[in-house]
Amino acid sequence: MTAMARKYNAINLAQGFPDFESSQKLNELVFKYMQKGYNQYAPM
Repeated sequence: MTAMARKYNAINLAQGFPDFESSQKLNELVFKYMQKGYNQYAPM
């Protein structure tokens, strides 16, 4: 997947983390919705 992402200049989602900085607004929105339970993880 990494090789294909490089070949086509795509975002590599296979590695599990982005290789670029995200905006503060995006970080805030992700945090907000993860706190509300909108994620793939089981409740603890």
